[in-house]
Amino acid sequence: MESEEKRAEWYSGPGFLDSELSYDETPLDGVLEMGERKKRQVFSAEFKAKVGLEAIRGLKTVNELGQEYGVHPVQISQWKKAILDQSGKLFEGKRGPKPLSEHQDPERLYGEIGRLKMELDWLKKKSGISLP
Repeated sequence: MESEEKRAEWYSGPGFLDSELSYDETPLDGVLEMGERKKRQVFSAEFKAKVGLEAIRGLKTVNELGQEYGVHPVQISQWKKAILDQSGKLFEGKRGPKPLSEHQDPERLYGEIGRLKMELDWLKKKSGISLP
């Protein structure tokens, strides 16, 4: 009998649990109504680079950076990996400006040919030389 009384004191039934719950029908902050969609966040390249470089420095963990900037830690890890993967390509090119290819701007070249032909004809006419 004593054990039943102790059990009754220890467990007061489902009514005890229900009294602790609130059934307020006001929506919680951040909870979407049915049919609503959460908009995707779009981060700028500068922001991604800033957070990715902080992750590379390693002064804070990825989780700490995620909490600080409001970004999921997996996303920060992806940005960090992208920076590390593409950093080698930064110094691959040769020094100095790249030479312009003659095939890049054919209109400019045809214009220059026309101008040079006119100049040659004018010089021929002025000098009196007849060249084929």
